[in-house]
Order: sequence, then C-alpha cells, then structure tokens
Amino acid sequence: MLAAMTAAAIVTGSNRGLGRALVDQLLARGCPRVVATARSLDTATDLRSLAERDQRVVLRDLDVTCPASIERFAASLRTDGLPVDILVNNAGIGDVEGQTILSMPMDDIRLQVETHALGPLHVVRELTGLLRSGSVVVNVSSVVSGMHRITADYAGYAQAKALQNAITRALARTLEDRGVIVFALHPGWVATDMGGPGAPLRPDDVARGMADLILSATAADADTFRDHTGATATW
Repeated sequence: MLAAMTAAAIVTGSNRGLGRALVDQLLARGCPRVVATARSLDTATDLRSLAERDQRVVLRDLDVTCPASIERFAASLRTDGLPVDILVNNAGIGDVEGQTILSMPMDDIRLQVETHALGPLHVVRELTGLLRSGSVVVNVSSVVSGMHRITADYAGYAQAKALQNAITRALARTLEDRGVIVFALHPGWVATDMGGPGAPLRPDDVARGMADLILSATAADADTFRDHTGATATW
C-alpha cells in the first residue's frame, strides 16, 4: 500500500477531463510531485496556470503515439532521478463517429492502437527503471473492451482497449516479482470532451474514487480490472 506521500506521480493526458481532475485529487492527498503531461503544453493553459500556483506540479510534453516523444519524456525523468510511485496511463481518444471497422481509415485504427495500447506499453518500458516495490501502474481502460462486449458499434476504440488489457495483464505478471502493482481501471461514462455532456458521472467524483484505489493498492490488486468504485470489472 502506498503512503499518502509519494515520491512522484505521473498522469498522462492530464490537460483536461479525467486526467486533469486526477491531478487535483493526487495533489489534495499530499503527493509532493505530480508530473502532468499533455501532447502540447502550448495549448494547456489550465495546466500551466496550475503549475504557476503549485510548485509540486511538473509539466512535460508527451505524445504517447510518438516514440521519440516518449523517450524524451522518460529521459527527462531519469535525469531528475526520482523514483516513480504512481503511473496512470490515461491519455486517450474516442472513435471516429459514423465509422465501422471496415470503413474507418487504417491510419485511424493504427492511431487507436498506438494511443491506447502500444503507447502506454512504451511508457512503462521506458520508466521501468524508476519503478520500485510498491509502485502502482494503472492503465485506464473501459468495460467495452471485454470480448463479450465488442460489437460493430465500435470501429477501433474497444478493440484497441482489448489489446491494452492484454498488455496490462502481461505487465502485471512480468513486474510482480519486483513488487510493482499493475491493474486496469474502468472510470465509467464520464462527462468529459470524449464522454460528452450527457454522461452521468462527473470527472471530480470519478477521479476521487480512482485516487482512493491507487493510493490503497496492494499486491492483491495486481492483474485485476476495477471500476472507479473498486468493483471488479470483466476483462
């Protein structure tokens, strides 16, 4: 179980929505250093304002679909030399509306896979040396990725999340000997830019539950799929 005070927490895709709310929740719980990332900090005005108000916030550019960006990001953290106690792979994109798996351009399908599966894997690989016993890695997933849930309604998102889930399980089993806790987390349908204004859940409420789960995680949580309340979801 992580203490309330951690060495460093990283939240990818934290310039808005759920990621931004999670940054606030981790700060509220006393994290001494929260690394908040965005594809372009030039447009992340709210994050820049937060960093000006709170010196615990460290801003980094990170495009999880770009290997060079991931490697630069990881190199900057290795230079800082602090261990990573929390890594939340939250960066994500939605499906292209009106498309099917047969009509969506292959480049868009590749972007789904890079964003939700290969990008997070690359981030973990680059940061493995900074993870230690008790560190928590969370891949933000979705219950629509379950094999029993995948339908023609999703052109690429659910399929990419299914691959992410497989990678999450492989990482959990690969890193368990080092005491690193890896699990998947389904936040639910959240009222963000991606979820839309009609979603029933508020980012702050979901982020509060996510922070509770992350900071209380133990070895028993490794290789599990939870929702933001802690209930077990189906792979």
